[in-house]
This record gives sequence, structure tokens and C-alpha cells, in this order.
Amino acid sequence: MSNSLISIIIPVFNRKEFVEKMIKSIIRQTYKTWELILVDDGSTDGTLEMCEKLAEKDSRIHTYTRNVDCKGAPVCRNIGFKLAKGEYVIFFDSDDLIPPFCLQQRIEYMVSHPMLDFAIFPTIAFWKKLGDMNFYSGIKVSSNGLRHLIDGLLPFLVVTNIYKKDFLLRNNILWDENMRFFQDQDFNIQCLSNNAHYEYASGVKFDYYYRSIPNSNSISRKLGNPENFDGFLYFMNKLFQLPPDSIKGNIWARRRRMIYIYRLIHSSVQKKEFIEWSCMRDKGFYFLFKVSDKLYHFFTSIPIITNKYAVILAFPYYSFYNKYYLTRCRYLAHHRILVRL
Repeated sequence: MSNSLISIIIPVFNRKEFVEKMIKSIIRQTYKTWELILVDDGSTDGTLEMCEKLAEKDSRIHTYTRNVDCKGAPVCRNIGFKLAKGEYVIFFDSDDLIPPFCLQQRIEYMVSHPMLDFAIFPTIAFWKKLGDMNFYSGIKVSSNGLRHLIDGLLPFLVVTNIYKKDFLLRNNILWDENMRFFQDQDFNIQCLSNNAHYEYASGVKFDYYYRSIPNSNSISRKLGNPENFDGFLYFMNKLFQLPPDSIKGNIWARRRRMIYIYRLIHSSVQKKEFIEWSCMRDKGFYFLFKVSDKLYHFFTSIPIITNKYAVILAFPYYSFYNKYYLTRCRYLAHHRILVRL
């Protein structure tokens, strides 16, 4: 059995009760050779003090505070990564949960597949109790993971993966501290753009439980606010700067991401600006995008048509593709084993 050190890096910011549950689920792991690096982003509810008390009881737990002006999870993850001593690195979120076999399952897979730079494991979302939500990730639906990272279908997340630290160091892969959202997808796009050898682990159990928090004040739930528009353009510009080999065959994936972002924008002025921006970047798609925009505004003007169906009617080439992918993902997830905590 492997005795390799796994570095678990978690940014923390408030939500004391959830953070404590996550830390305790790590302490209960059957695999014992790990270090937990907690980087606090300025908590004000006693979260840091709670983490420090747990660190006093377990020498494998290390707590740090963000020591730079720039705030956010990407900054904290970069701080943690620079401190990591393990051969393998895992980035977890502070308010989720893992079953006791999570680390054991991941390290055994990596040791038995030494050619991999990272491996992917299935996750299931929950709200109040495990199994009460129908969202999955880390399930192999397609062999082209990059395509679905670009178009936003989330074939896998950072939390679903275990990475070889050496691969990340050799390719200078860090978290983009200028990203306000889509940071997770951007990180994995960097990995695949650097020709990472990866695999969806086969024959394994769900080993990560992703907590969905309704009515959260997080940026991800306020994406359509006008102040986020520049962030959308920043992310899209990065997609247009990907190496030619990465984007070859994925042109429509990038176009689907453009529609995904268009749907998030609340301001009609910014919607128009985004379409005009698309003309400069992708003239081949501009006409179809323009027609779909007009159809969308027409359908939303009809009282009996909801926004959801307006999108389906105006962008059928986007909506049905998404529907097929998500249906297939849920179908393939059914044979996975969910272990209750």
C-alpha cells in the first residue's frame, strides 16, 4: 500500500459549522498520510479560531491566513499550493463532505496508474441530505473533457480530482487570481491545454459530496449582475487565446459557452454589447447569434412563454445539446454507489 503524502488545500471563509464538518470528515479518513493546509481568507465568525484548535490536536493540520491584499479562493489556493509538501495535491471546498474512503480510493488509483497526471472521481451534490439532488460530475460521458470544460457542462470539477504536484509545477499551472468566477473550469482547462494525461476512475464509488447552498450570497449565484460583465469578457478572451491544438474541433464548444454567458447577462445593453463583441471574435457565428438574440427577445415578449422556454425556442442547437449531455450523465451515474455518512 502507498505511503505517499497527499496535500489537501482548502480556502476557508466563514461558515464555521460547515468547515468543521469538512475537516472532521478528513480526519476520519482510512488513509492517514496526508497534510491539510487551511488558508483563511479573512473570516469574521470564529472559523479561523476553530481551525487553529483542531490543528493543535492534529499535527497534520496547518492553518494560515492570506498574507496578500488580493482576496479570494484562487489566491488562497495558490498560497496553499506553494506550501504543499505532498507528492499529490487535492483542492477541496470548505463546505462539502467526503466519505472515509475518499483518499484511499484516490491514492490507490493513482499508484496503480502511474502514467496519469491526474485522475477524476465521481461526485454527487446534496442540499439537506445525501442523494436529495440530481447533479453529478466526474462521470465520463465523452472522451473530450476539454470540449465540455469550454462549453460549461462540467464533466469534472477540481474537487473531483487528485493531481500529481510535479505535473502542475512543470507546467506552471496556478489559479488565475484575476478570475472572479469560472476559476475551477479555468484551472482544469489549463491542465488539459498542457496535454495532461488523465482518466475517469472506473469502478469506483462517489467519493465527494458537493453541498449546494440555496440563496447563497456567493458570486456564482449573482453572475448576471452588471459589474460581472468585464469578468465574462476576461474569461472568454482566455478561451480565444487557447493554443490552436486545444481549440481545434472545439469551436462549437466555445460558441456554446458564449450562449451560456449570454443567458446569464441581465442587462439588455450588455447583451447587445456581448453580441457585438462576438462579431469581432467569431464572425462565422455572428449571424446565427444575432438571429437567436432577436428570436429570444420576441419570445420573451409573449406573456405565456417563460424565460426557460424562450431560450429553448431561440437557441435549440444549444439547449438540446445540453439536454442530451445532462441526461446521459445522470443515466451513467445511476450505477455508482452512494455511501451514507
